[in-house]
Amino acid sequence: MAKLKGGLLEKLVPVLLVASIGLAFAVGVLWQKVSQLEGGGTKVPTTTTGANDSGNAAAQPQAASKLSNLEGVVSTIGVDVNKYKSCVEAGKYKDRVENDYQGGIQAGVQGTPGSFIVNKKGEVWFVAGAYPYESVKQVIDMALGKGTGTLPQGVEKYSADKAAKLPKLTSSDHVRGDRNADVLLIEYSDFQCPFCQRFHPTAQQALDENKEVAWVYRHFPLDQLHPLARPAALASECVAEIGGDEAFWKFADEVFGS
Repeated sequence: MAKLKGGLLEKLVPVLLVASIGLAFAVGVLWQKVSQLEGGGTKVPTTTTGANDSGNAAAQPQAASKLSNLEGVVSTIGVDVNKYKSCVEAGKYKDRVENDYQGGIQAGVQGTPGSFIVNKKGEVWFVAGAYPYESVKQVIDMALGKGTGTLPQGVEKYSADKAAKLPKLTSSDHVRGDRNADVLLIEYSDFQCPFCQRFHPTAQQALDENKEVAWVYRHFPLDQLHPLARPAALASECVAEIGGDEAFWKFADEVFGS
């Protein structure tokens, strides 16, 4: 009996070892996929502070804390809370948020932030992830015809066919700056995404330091990762209904802490 048990154990040990290795590999792959999705799916050069920098994980609790008290955010920015509550309860903007999301999918967005830099010629550059300002500025200069260097690693200039899939600017888009600007920075974002929180001041800097640029915000809630993102997107639309784009951007600034 002892020999039988020993032989069985000897046979099981290799099987269990292989199974453990396989499980560890699967967990590693899953973690990598989640990181790519949340960070825009692009690995930014290690010489910059990019989308997949693990040091940004600390940003998550701050945004989540604010999003768990949306009425508090609304009150802080001076929007009528009762009107806001009525709007949210009516569920008026579910289609609007979903249309933004589907438009992002159509344009090639897989994670957040996913940004497009578009010039008057209709040329489109896709910036997937929380790139630093220096990289964003480099692409803006190219869009303005000022830059002749190579693109930052991971940034893609779209072909005409791919560029045509990016939804055009509409009157319902939330725009900070001049709608007729020479360059649009169209960001697909998620209010609970820590990388979006990092990119928010970068986009603001791009607007502040480049008079030819306007910033467009579109919703791309990653529901499986960020359960508070879609409710926040719906809240932001109600805020915009009550207070216009100025209130919308105040909401975004408050959530992202800028």
